[in-house]
Amino acid sequence: MSKWVLIITDDNVTTSAAVNNLKGFAERIDIDLFALKKGGNFDKIDNTFLGKLNFIFQATEFLNLDQENVRNFYNAYESKNYALPTKFAIRGFDLTYDILVRIATGRNLEKGLKAGKSSRVASIFDYEKKPFGGMGNGGLILIQYKPDLTFEVLK
Repeated sequence: MSKWVLIITDDNVTTSAAVNNLKGFAERIDIDLFALKKGGNFDKIDNTFLGKLNFIFQATEFLNLDQENVRNFYNAYESKNYALPTKFAIRGFDLTYDILVRIATGRNLEKGLKAGKSSRVASIFDYEKKPFGGMGNGGLILIQYKPDLTFEVLK
């Protein structure tokens, strides 16, 4: 059974100190290290060690170049635009495509937004009503580093 450690800070010093203290325990105990996001506070921490800690973080976008639909998108974009897509082009495509599909299936935007979770090239969309009106995207992706530095997208 693994132990869970949560780091809820953006501070570089606090993050480094917490992760360095885990080094001594990682040899004896299975540890799953969680963070709200992989921000700049993890930039100077060795990914090999994060893999040993089974580092898990959330993201709103994640591009897996090993997926066939992602490769197809890249190829189609490059053949049409003679350049690779930027993260903004991918996000714009994902958002536009998701909204158009929701309008087409729900016959109107409001019904479409209530249609549930959808996955596109790099984003997950799961719209929810906000307390004071409007809709927001609650779709998140959980990503886990593995000891061999591969990653797994958790469902």
